[in-house]
Amino acid sequence: AGEEIHDSDLICNCNGPLCDAEIVHLLGNDYRGLCRAKQGRCFKVFDEHHSYRMSVGCVDRKEIYPIPIFCLPHPKYHMSCCNYSFCDEDITMGVWLGAWKGDLVAVKIFSSRDEGAWSHEVETFQIHMLHHPNILQFYASDRKDTGSAMQLWLITEYHNHGSLYDYLSNTTITLMTLVRMIRGIANGLSYLHTELMGIQKKPAIAHRDIKSKNVLVKADLSCAIADLGLAVRYEAGHISLPNSNKCGTVRYLPPEILDEKVESTKFEFYRTADMYAIGLVLWEMARRTTCPAGPASPFAESLPYYDRVSRDPTIREMREVVVVQGIRPYESPHWQNDNILCDVARVMRECWSANPSSRFTSVASRANGIAGKIRFASRVVSVTLTRTTFDMINFN
Repeated sequence: AGEEIHDSDLICNCNGPLCDAEIVHLLGNDYRGLCRAKQGRCFKVFDEHHSYRMSVGCVDRKEIYPIPIFCLPHPKYHMSCCNYSFCDEDITMGVWLGAWKGDLVAVKIFSSRDEGAWSHEVETFQIHMLHHPNILQFYASDRKDTGSAMQLWLITEYHNHGSLYDYLSNTTITLMTLVRMIRGIANGLSYLHTELMGIQKKPAIAHRDIKSKNVLVKADLSCAIADLGLAVRYEAGHISLPNSNKCGTVRYLPPEILDEKVESTKFEFYRTADMYAIGLVLWEMARRTTCPAGPASPFAESLPYYDRVSRDPTIREMREVVVVQGIRPYESPHWQNDNILCDVARVMRECWSANPSSRFTSVASRANGIAGKIRFASRVVSVTLTRTTFDMINFN
């Protein structure tokens, strides 16, 4: 209570909870500030040094917003909504919705047993400054002692739509949205896979766990790649692997990993594994796409190999299907009657080739080409409608 209060510690609520109007500290250690925009007196609601919300409210509006700093579970996780305090020991592992510096954020909480994965992901974000619109934005990390256990926090931007898997489970998408999503994923993965030199240097990074649950849907329906806990980094000829034996989600593993033909010292091995998984994610999106040529498939039939393996398949199951039988996901017949879906299907097939060296090195250029087609198609439709309207006017 005796600590000095700084201007940056204050968050205003004059226009509603966490409106972030400009405020300054009033003389005296009374946890209040002055809002320059409204001349309202605001509680000190945020201790930036300790990342702790002390109180929320505006004196002049006589309103208190009872919002502990992390109080709501992420809407995509079916957990009860409770008024947890900031360091409440009942906040358990998983992804939570919180407020940080006035913004909604996602808080991924690891147990101390998973410190290796947490540390590796934080290091990948922090050291290498991953800033790209199609990579989940990292804000901060922290260790929190609840008294009974140590929690490890990873704080990132929050996307209300949740994961691509969640979004597709509730919604079908249009061709325009399909292309927007593909471009986002492709550009994000291309950025990860590219080693940058010079002042803005960045190692090449292979994700190693690409799947629809690790892709987030942004407000504009583009996508951002998330969860770098298993990522492998490659810089100046050196590979840095996480201290984990996990190799990704079994359903999305390429044939060479299922067949245990692992070349762990070569970055190209991990990059081509990512490309195989991207092919499966494209298939999931295409299955949930509606177009004039045909309807979207039910979500239950939109998980890769849904008709061949169990809900939680083993490596043995996947090896039998993918390696021994050489099966790939079923392509809907009507895709061949739609120019966009036909192109997307062609990209899928090249991504999930059994021969890693035959897979695409990047989907980004193909995605941009498909986007060009759909923009051209939109212009043609617009011109056709305009011409039809003109003819009708002349006829009348």
